[in-house]
Amino acid sequence: WLLSTITGGTVCALLAGLFEATLTESILVAFFLTMMLGLGESISIQSMTVTVQTLHSTQPSIKWYLKNLLRESKTSFLLGASCGVLVAVVVYLWKGQLLPTVVIGSSIVLVEVGAAFWGLSVPAVLHKTKLDPKLAAGPITLALTDISTILFYFGLATILL
Repeated sequence: WLLSTITGGTVCALLAGLFEATLTESILVAFFLTMMLGLGESISIQSMTVTVQTLHSTQPSIKWYLKNLLRESKTSFLLGASCGVLVAVVVYLWKGQLLPTVVIGSSIVLVEVGAAFWGLSVPAVLHKTKLDPKLAAGPITLALTDISTILFYFGLATILL
């Protein structure tokens, strides 16, 4: 599973390299990358843990998945909005730059919702394919969350900045 982490990290580095011009234009965005990755990983691992626990007593179906996806999306949206506003206030008070503040705050919302998606989806797919989610879900979920975090964060920065 260390190879999963190395692969995910390498993909993230390559993706970040694609956004070099954006990072050069707004170094402030780079300052918050580790926070962005950490927030995404926190939500995805929490969602994954709840999902793995639930799968012990539930046979997943499309109806089950959609119901839980809606619940996880709502929860992660609220958490993302709360964290996004808090961080945006800090960024604005610190640097006074509106567009980077909007990018950072909005990205947190996107990252949190994406992270909850991976935290629910990876264990559900592993369970459905008869693979043990307890063993494989963590590294795969975190790698996919990190990749989507890079894409959401730097993609939004590229569009808005």
